[in-house]
Amino acid sequence: MPKKHHAPHDTPKPVNAPDTGEAAAASVMPRALGWFAGAIVGRFAAFYGAIWLGIGGVVLSVAWHAGPQKALDQRKFDTLSARAPARIVESWLAVEFDPTQMGTAPHWRPFAKAAPCVVVEYDTAWTGPTSRAFCGTRLPFYDHYLLHDVERVAPGVPFSWMRDERGFIAPEIRMTPAAKAYLESHGPTSYVMPADQRAGNELSWLRFSYDRPDDDAIAGWGRRPPEFTVAIDPAHPADTWPAGFIADLAHRSPDWFSAIAAGLIGLAAWLAGWRIIAGDRPWPVIAVAAIAPLLFLPWWGEQFPRWIRAMNSGFGEVIADMAGDVDGPDRLIASPRANATLVDGERITWRTGEDVYAATFGAMTFKLPEPPPHDADAALDALADSVAAQMRGRDDSSRAQILAQLAEDKRNGRAKAGFVFLRAARDAFVDRTAEPAVREQARRFLEAWVTQPVEEPWPRDLAFATRIRLLRELMAIPPPNYISIPASWIVERAEARQTKPP
Repeated sequence: MPKKHHAPHDTPKPVNAPDTGEAAAASVMPRALGWFAGAIVGRFAAFYGAIWLGIGGVVLSVAWHAGPQKALDQRKFDTLSARAPARIVESWLAVEFDPTQMGTAPHWRPFAKAAPCVVVEYDTAWTGPTSRAFCGTRLPFYDHYLLHDVERVAPGVPFSWMRDERGFIAPEIRMTPAAKAYLESHGPTSYVMPADQRAGNELSWLRFSYDRPDDDAIAGWGRRPPEFTVAIDPAHPADTWPAGFIADLAHRSPDWFSAIAAGLIGLAAWLAGWRIIAGDRPWPVIAVAAIAPLLFLPWWGEQFPRWIRAMNSGFGEVIADMAGDVDGPDRLIASPRANATLVDGERITWRTGEDVYAATFGAMTFKLPEPPPHDADAALDALADSVAAQMRGRDDSSRAQILAQLAEDKRNGRAKAGFVFLRAARDAFVDRTAEPAVREQARRFLEAWVTQPVEEPWPRDLAFATRIRLLRELMAIPPPNYISIPASWIVERAEARQTKPP
């Protein structure tokens, strides 16, 4: 019998052999699951590795600034052998604020940093007439940051606001258009503010909170524009730095012990972060990946926090704040004017007595005395004398109207122009020949002034001694009145704060 042959399609299949579609699925699924698992694990590794990298990077930056950076600065500054006088021709407060970093936080100021900047002009045989910009120490721009108190850019580098024609300081803030747009489009979030400010926005509240005629006038009259000297390298005249900064830095030599200790700690954290991210890759690969970024350590600047933020956004914000404070008070950036921080930013300016206090302080005329007052206390005394003389020269209706407005302002939380009017109001109240309406409005203002909440004098305030003296003049008003005794309580509290040890 002939042997039977099976057709190819009749060849029996092995037991459990998958068909072509099943085989493809079997080969793709493990690869897909492996890729998905790797992506998830990679993200977690980057998230936690970023914490160690961030800590290590900040500590390494501290080590760099404590030792090598100071040594390099001293070596560089040794070549700046020439000196030249300079004058401040432009000044502003650079407020760096990125609204996109706030998340859902309601208050913007904890996310803002402020750095004073000046542009100085000088003329030397090496440079000719030229200018240089300096931006200094960055501090959190909290509510208690006072513009009239800014007196230095960095250690040894003086700061001075521009003056108007009356001799008063003219503060100016500069910020990005996005930052200003945020302030204009969001309502005020301060916990304490006058009722009439709640209908405005963050920008109007910022303008109101820094509208301080008393302080701006005292700062303008009581402080002379500072002397500013630049140090120049005759071989490279464009490399110019403030001489005071160099002198201050000379007293602080590199701290190599701290630099080495911080460097070892930072390096350990840095390598730990790379180990987490790299997983089971060989150590030589990890070492190369870890060491390469360290070569750019002096120039990390804002790029390092952004890199950490890309892996761990929450911790990246913390690192950004920490990295911005590594320089501390020694931070000083020298550059051409065009490269200064926010030099072309949106400007927010104040002119003393033109906004909230236009009907009181703005109604007075001021001119810087010759010779100028020798300090802040003498400045407030001169301002109070000037206001008192001008008020005596006004008609009774105008005097009564200004005094009534002062009383209303005090009751409504607008009391930053009151100290310069205390002497004028006291004179009007004790003058028995004055019109009854004038005396009545003077009484109301003075009673409001010594009623809580009080503008308490603090030892850190400009013209603290003269503020006390003006209140003592109220204490001398003969009875009966409701002014002298509350004034004595204010003086007693202020003097107790002055004698209390820090």
